[in-house]
Order: sequence, then structure tokens, then C-alpha cells
Amino acid sequence: MAEEAAYVELAEWLREQGALFPESLYFMNGKVSTHIDPNRGFGLYSHKSIEANSRVMAIPQSCIISPSTCRTSLQSLYQLCENDQITSRDFLVLYLVLHRMIDPLVLAQVPGVFKHVAYVHSLPKDIATPIHYYASELDLLTGTSLHAAAKTRRTNAESSAERMAAWLSDNQCKAPDAFSTQLNAGLSDRKKWTDCWLWATSIYTSRSFPPSIAGWADTAESTGPVLIPGLDCLNHRRGEPVDWYFSDECACFSRRSHLESASQIFNNYGAKSNEELLLLYGFVEPNGPDDMLTITLRNTNADYTKQFYWYKSSAAPPAEMISFLESQVAEPKVDRADIASLLRQAEACEAMEEFFDTSITIFNRVQYEVDDALPWISDDGCDGVRDHVLESIRVYREGMDSY
Repeated sequence: MAEEAAYVELAEWLREQGALFPESLYFMNGKVSTHIDPNRGFGLYSHKSIEANSRVMAIPQSCIISPSTCRTSLQSLYQLCENDQITSRDFLVLYLVLHRMIDPLVLAQVPGVFKHVAYVHSLPKDIATPIHYYASELDLLTGTSLHAAAKTRRTNAESSAERMAAWLSDNQCKAPDAFSTQLNAGLSDRKKWTDCWLWATSIYTSRSFPPSIAGWADTAESTGPVLIPGLDCLNHRRGEPVDWYFSDECACFSRRSHLESASQIFNNYGAKSNEELLLLYGFVEPNGPDDMLTITLRNTNADYTKQFYWYKSSAAPPAEMISFLESQVAEPKVDRADIASLLRQAEACEAMEEFFDTSITIFNRVQYEVDDALPWISDDGCDGVRDHVLESIRVYREGMDSY
């Protein structure tokens, strides 16, 4: 019930801030335990029917969390030098971390800085995205493009956590002693600090919206994706007819079709593959209709890689990938241009076949392990394979195996 109480607290806070968040809206646990369903867990419902094209909620700009507003708020506590390698995104993640690590009563001693206690309190504590997987769970993604993407994201997030920990340790904090004491205690436990940073990073990437919805230009240097409390509580359903827009100094959400009372209100993240859904949000859709295969190839003439996307709806591989492979083969030593072109195409096809043969061999080797895997957790709780993670991995790999 603690989770439900946190959502009630969030709704009350939003109304106090002037948000349009009708009393008819309520949070309820759908009690769906599986992570292969985006409608699992808590969702937002309405006691009353909602008419088509009516505004469901409107969140004031003052409630919205942006990189630039977090930077401004935290600069009242820390002196930022020009040579500090701290991005505005880092400040937003730090803003979330401090809300979670520092006691709310202590945060209240820093007036005007930490305004989102109710919001952060409502956020899920456990996140099912791959950067939070145990090592044994991550191993079950071997042979897929998601495996490398998840490892890269985790490494980058851990580097950011270490960089920010060093920066905080080197900078004097202009806050009450109780604040500094609790922060230093958190920094001294590097695992706790890193885990909290990874959590905040995932919250930001999984719940953010384009800044234009909040009334800020996408092109502003210090502006990036924003968090919109309330609006980010909606679960995803593919093809749901919804609109996001900025009006009357608020980020607004409306539906384009009628919704019966006692129904869940869904958002629509857009057409996304299971790879994107699992990497960014921690769930997958069975028989993912928007699935795609991410193919990463190295340029033999320069030290970089290039990615291509083969969508499930397309019978043939991407033409751009074929052209790229043709550019990698040696120029045939023939006089006729048409013959040279055919030879390049043939070599490109051979290279592609070799690439896929190798990839399929690795994929199938690990697939046997996935098929035979059973949930388990080590005695120290530091490794294992959780049931919901295993479900998600199987659905994701099933989509990849269909190519």
C-alpha cells in the first residue's frame, strides 16, 4: 500500500501546484506481474468517462524538471567553474539522486531548491532495464545487439557516477551540516552511490519527454529531454490516439477518442522495437509488430562502426547496408564499369552472408542456455536470473530469431 499512498501524495501535490489533475483520476495496481506486458503494475484510471479531444491533464511548467532548471537550482549550493566537465544532464540526474539519498526533512532546510519530494517518492525503486541486470542475466543477451548497447550504457553511467562523486567531494556545499553529513555518508558507500546514480539515469531516460512539450525550444544548448510529473505515470499502449502539447503555460495531455469510466488511461510512446522498449523502459511486447534487427558493422577504411536497422516489415536487408558493404570491398580490376559493379555487389553479399553466419552461430549457442535457464538468486543477492527478466529476454530473443 505504500506505493499507492505515494501516488495519492503525488496527485495531491500536483493539484496544490495548480495542475489540472481531476479528482476523478486515480491510480490502481493492475496486478499484472509479467514484464512482457507494458500495462503491468500501477496505472492511471478515471472514475468518469473522458470525452474525445478533451484535456485529461495539464502540468504547469513550474512543476517540470529540466536540465537547465536543475543546473540553476543546484548552482545555489555548489560553485561551478568553467573548466568543470559537468553537463546539464548530469545536474538533472544529480537532482534526482539527492532527492532520494537525503532525508526529506533535511531537504526542507534548503528552501527553494528541492521541490519534487512527492514526485521522487512516487517513482519506482526497482527498474527492469538491462543496465540493472545481474551479470548472469546480461550474459543471456549475448549474441544480440542489445547486449553491447546495455553494457555501453552501464559503463557510461558508472563513469558519470564516478565523475560526479569526485566533483562533489572536491566542492564545498553551501547547505546545512545535516545535508552535507548525509551526502558524505552516501558518497562513502560507492556501491550505494553508483546504484542510486544508475537508478536516476534510468528514471530520466525512461520517463522523459521532448522539451517542446514543456514550452522550451529543442535547440537551446542547456535544454534536453524533461520530466513531467503526472504525465510520465501513464503506461504505454501501441497506437493509442493521444496528443501532447504546450498550452496556457502547461504541458497538456488529451485523448482523441472517447474513454469509458473505470478504464485505464494510456500514453503512446510511438512505434518502437522490443529492443528499444527493453533497453529504455524495461518491458517488451509479445510478437513485437515494430521489431527491428540492429546491425553494427565496422568500417575497414576508418576506425568507426556504423549501425543499420532491418525492420520486421521489410523482407530485404537495408539498401544502405548493402551500399556500405560495397564501399568496403576492393575495387575489381576489370575495365567494364557494369562488371565491376556486379563484382562489388557479389562480394558485398558474401561479406553479409559471412557476418550473419557468424552472428547466428553465437546467437544459437546462447539460445540453448536461455531455453534451459531457470530463475535463481545467489546467497549474497549479487547475481542470479530473475523470473521477469528471463521472460523479457526470451520474448526479445524470440523476435530476433524470427529474422
